Amino acid sequence: MSSQSKKRSPLQKIASDILRDVSRGFIDPAAHPDWVASIMRQWVSYDGHAAVLTPTDRFWLKLKKTESGYKGRVAQTRGAPLDGFMKDWNFDAALEQKILADLNQFQVSEFENRDGLALRMRVDPQERRVSLEQVE
Repeated sequence: MSSQSKKRSPLQKIASDILRDVSRGFIDPAAHPDWVASIMRQWVSYDGHAAVLTPTDRFWLKLKKTESGYKGRVAQTRGAPLDGFMKDWNFDAALEQKILADLNQFQVSEFENRDGLALRMRVDPQERRVSLEQVE
């Protein structure tokens, strides 16, 4: 592999640095490149906004263009992002890891609750919102 193909884009470096700071061991190091790609895709899809959800916190990432390039900013919302939904919609805590992985990678997760209802959870990085709806 040439040295040129090993170079990371400035956006990859920003996403990687932010992810390393906020993940606190939540992300398997082998999956780090996939998460960086997800953040970069979110920045494109959500007008410079991205989200990283952990079991204990929500991190809202904003990419800003500056005179010298780009800068990433992070706002943190403390509190488990799924707790209220688990109680209100009666879904098993054992699903938390799968739901968080889906939301972080794809911004949507579909699953069934204990009552057999099909549910869809979404994260909107631009609105800084996690929502849940029943799938009909």
